Amino acid sequence: NVMMYEDNNDKFFLLTLHPPVNKQLRDSNHSHEYVILCDSSALETGAASTFWNSFSKGLYPGDKVNIQHFGNENIQLSDTSQFCTKDMVSRAHVFFNRVQETEGLEPIALIDRLTNILSQPQSGSMSARTIIILSNGFVDAGPDLFEQVKMQLTDANIFAIATGNESNERFFDAISRLTMSEPM
Repeated sequence: NVMMYEDNNDKFFLLTLHPPVNKQLRDSNHSHEYVILCDSSALETGAASTFWNSFSKGLYPGDKVNIQHFGNENIQLSDTSQFCTKDMVSRAHVFFNRVQETEGLEPIALIDRLTNILSQPQSGSMSARTIIILSNGFVDAGPDLFEQVKMQLTDANIFAIATGNESNERFFDAISRLTMSEPM
């Protein structure tokens, strides 16, 4: 966990690390749940696939993951997060790299995805939930979305990662201020 604070020209941070004693202990006691939310811009540019290729290398079999799209691509990998077996990681890779026909699908807003995640209880065996938003930031982001992000912070870490060459800096700056993280 990293917390950052700026006071005029001074910058402070607090980093809390708890390295595992051994790999077996890490696998059994500190499982994480990761929910990746991505929009069509992340899929079209290939940024979501590139992200997954790097991100999936650090997953442990005891971790859980789910991938949900918002916007015109309103599909999801699964109804609930699944354990990171080799089969699941492979399915996720295919999910990011497929071409999906979206005609006739009802678009779903980012806030609706966040609300859905909040309504799902966190598994008792998971030590942390992380939500990763992959987007160019040109999403429907009114005050209600930012309020929802604030509500999620009690149950999850949230990171927003800009994809593509053109991104909405205001969106990412707002998310980073709310989550006390650096814009990415």
